[in-house]
Amino acid sequence: MPPPDLAGRLDAAFGTDGHFERLYSLARHEDHPDKYRRRMELEARARVTREYSGCFVPGLVQTEDYARAIFRSGGRKLTVSRIEELVAARMGRQAMLRADSPPDLSIIIDEAVLRRPIGSGDREHLPTGL
Repeated sequence: MPPPDLAGRLDAAFGTDGHFERLYSLARHEDHPDKYRRRMELEARARVTREYSGCFVPGLVQTEDYARAIFRSGGRKLTVSRIEELVAARMGRQAMLRADSPPDLSIIIDEAVLRRPIGSGDREHLPTGL
């Protein structure tokens, strides 16, 4: 997956009036397993999202480092390039939060999630502001 901001930059550079943004919107769903695609579709259309997380920072608000650490420690044998593809796909989901009319997002996170070391245990893996 290309970085989430690349499509907009390509449209601006080539004057393609959103063509790359539309292609990126289709492509970013392809990198998610089938069992998550329906969630991604609903998430993209939602105007209000409420979530509770007792184990991890939800993917929609993870930093790249946090997501990378989660994928590395997930028990699956993933190559570095596959991990980077998954991280890019996860970061692509966050584009809706930067839209002109972002959804109303409310997330309740168990305090243990904020204190649990992920990866190297550095606090830099936590979302900004936590």
